[in-house]
Amino acid sequence: MDGFILPFLHFWGGYNYCRNSRRVHNFEVRVFRNNIGVRSYRDSQGFRKYKSKEGYENNTDKGEKLRVKLVDAVVYHYNGVRPPAAFRKKAQMFGEQYLEKEEVEKQLNKINFDWDNVDRVVLFKGEHPSYMQEKVNAQNWEYTFDKSKARWKLKDRLIQPIEDLIGFKFGEYKNYKLI
Repeated sequence: MDGFILPFLHFWGGYNYCRNSRRVHNFEVRVFRNNIGVRSYRDSQGFRKYKSKEGYENNTDKGEKLRVKLVDAVVYHYNGVRPPAAFRKKAQMFGEQYLEKEEVEKQLNKINFDWDNVDRVVLFKGEHPSYMQEKVNAQNWEYTFDKSKARWKLKDRLIQPIEDLIGFKFGEYKNYKLI
């Protein structure tokens, strides 16, 4: 066994909604053994085990999926919770990692953040961890999901009801081997 996967709740718009469509991952590797050659793989999509640091760095080793067990310790993922101005700042910082400064400015001028640029969210009825309560109480913007404005890719709109019914995601990306 190389590590553990944990279930994720993806908050969106505010602290009272979670995104739960087929377009978000339900589980991710977030705990793994030390000193076995684990490195990040494809942005935030997980980790893989590499034979050497050199193979990872020069992209000659594609890595091996980690063998993991599921742990019932939910990760509250607040990446989609921030006021629109903060999303603009995030886009700027992200862009600066990949683009020239002039291109970042050009792209930022096109950004008009739209909370409704999402497929589906549901009302969160649980409790936030106590250490987050101050932030939750300090939310100074309003977000209400308007289902009529939801943006779906045609394939996802057709497949989502079937997946909801059977409790299985077709073609789900899994960067791990569940043991």
